[in-house]
Amino acid sequence: MKTIGTKLALQVALVLILLGSAMLLRAEQEDSFSESAITVCNKGTVPVEVVVAIKKSDFPFRAPGTYYWRIEGTTVVPQDCTTVRDDEDPAYVAFGFTDSKGEWGSGKIAQVPDLGSVQRSMFGKEEKVLTGAAKPMCVRKDATLYASDDELSLDCAGVKVKSEDAKHGHGAFFPLTSALYFYPDSHNCGKPSVGELNFCPASVYDLNISPSGTDRELHATPGTESDAAAARDRRDTQSRPAGAVPASFGQGTRNTMFRGRKVVTRNDGGDRRWFYEDGSPVEQAYQLTGTVASPLFDYRPKAGATLSQVEIARLVPIVTALSQEVAKGPRGGRLTEQGQYLDFLQHDLPSMTCIVREYANDVGTVHFCANLLTLDLARAEVKETLVAIPCRADATCVISAGAPRAMDPTGVVTLWNQRLSVSLATTLSIWTTGRERGQAIVALLTEYANWQAKLGEPTPVTSVP
Repeated sequence: MKTIGTKLALQVALVLILLGSAMLLRAEQEDSFSESAITVCNKGTVPVEVVVAIKKSDFPFRAPGTYYWRIEGTTVVPQDCTTVRDDEDPAYVAFGFTDSKGEWGSGKIAQVPDLGSVQRSMFGKEEKVLTGAAKPMCVRKDATLYASDDELSLDCAGVKVKSEDAKHGHGAFFPLTSALYFYPDSHNCGKPSVGELNFCPASVYDLNISPSGTDRELHATPGTESDAAAARDRRDTQSRPAGAVPASFGQGTRNTMFRGRKVVTRNDGGDRRWFYEDGSPVEQAYQLTGTVASPLFDYRPKAGATLSQVEIARLVPIVTALSQEVAKGPRGGRLTEQGQYLDFLQHDLPSMTCIVREYANDVGTVHFCANLLTLDLARAEVKETLVAIPCRADATCVISAGAPRAMDPTGVVTLWNQRLSVSLATTLSIWTTGRERGQAIVALLTEYANWQAKLGEPTPVTSVP
């Protein structure tokens, strides 16, 4: 019996020893495969422990062909969700809860929801991602974490857990039988170019359960990512005492605009989190909690600032030339046939300009966005295949957004009417095909930013005593 952390650490260490420097030489050229996850939301009236048992290879920790099981469970209260993270390995999913008779046992699913199908080989048939399966295992009643070599132990009284894993859950182990077999899709995101961000979105699946406790049925249905997002917002709101959400322009507040919406925070006290005018919290992915100013806040039009027809006629060629230069991409415009190119979009966010990378192999679109006036174009670093433009004062001014990633559920927000995974950066990167093109892009961006400076200014942060 080994702890989860010890086993994974030793596996990684042994792989590095075996592969050595060859791995480092090949790393940037190897294919990248997506992660996967299933989010389970409890829409019922009783708490449910969601448990997964995943069969993992134990090589090179032990001999080739050996394996172990990772068993992990957490209790999900009504109207909350949990995300089970994994790679492409299949997993048995079990549900344990106490019914109206006071008996704790396994939840059942009479009709398995259809979460899609996967063709796992070129000539193979499509297989369901989620199917029914009864696999016995041993779990605690509140939370579970342990690893078991070879077969799953059915002697619950004899389950031994190392001290590092024992803090997960309390009490004895009890038998529980799975209701589902989850075999996710893991797609190949291809080989990233040298110096390119490896943005490989996850295969994320959503499942709702609605147990009433009057029987063992879970009443499972397909879920949506918005179900999980609503649960996170509800959890955040419920954790705050009454009156914790400040009123817009109320006493003792700071107020400004973010993504086209009014936002407010307290001048002092509490965690200084920002809230939208409707009382919902600004997503933590934007890292605004505790800040009194941010280059991510909106810019607004200057009072009375307009462009004449002559000025507009001069501006249009600048934007057109900039679009053409960026669109040529790291390997030339012919890569558009492969769905791998750069494009220039204006104002995808209020007051922001976005460089958009379209990845091949159905990975999706990644937006790299910043207000041009927050970029220090004078410090732009032009390399052979990349232009790196830092934010002024090295602040965080760049938002990158792409398809949701399972390993970062708190970073998923609603943006452009889509659910996207967001992260922040202090540098805006643009891929080019040579220093000359990179210098041309910087020159055009600088000229374009000068025009924007004539028209826009930061929205002030207004403090109310």
